Amino acid sequence: MLVNNGQQASFWLQNCFELIDKYMFHLHKVFFSPGLDIIESISDMLKRANKSLDLCVFTITDERLAADLVDCLERGIKVRLITDDEKIYDHGSAIMDLKNAGIPVKIDHSRYNMHHKFGIIDSRIVFTGSFNWTYTASKHNQENMLMTSNFDIVKQYVEQYEVLWEEMFKL
Repeated sequence: MLVNNGQQASFWLQNCFELIDKYMFHLHKVFFSPGLDIIESISDMLKRANKSLDLCVFTITDERLAADLVDCLERGIKVRLITDDEKIYDHGSAIMDLKNAGIPVKIDHSRYNMHHKFGIIDSRIVFTGSFNWTYTASKHNQENMLMTSNFDIVKQYVEQYEVLWEEMFKL
């Protein structure tokens, strides 16, 4: 009788794991540029955001991505942006426009660069890589981006973002 109960419990547990794996959200993709793969993937993910977007990027000059950030804000998504203090006034920079649209922006005050390039969507997806949010990055540069929903990786990025958000200065 004990063996039968043990077998039933084992079978039940195996079914639970199969169901969890089947319905669990998994995302692990790599993208490369030049080309539109990276920008289209970021744009698609921003459109799917439900609650929050925490972005930490060196610069933003690509108007398409800047417009997607404003769209997120207008849909009620909590958007926060960390960027480099020296890049906010570059020709074509969208940072001040994003700030004026209502997106909270924080910057470093350092002679060194805030050179991160990552974003966190709904605290469950991270995208990161060499990709700068510029027209040149998608049109000409050799760039890369990784998207993942790996819980441990996302958790580390969320924690680091919060550290940076506290350290940086409000624009």
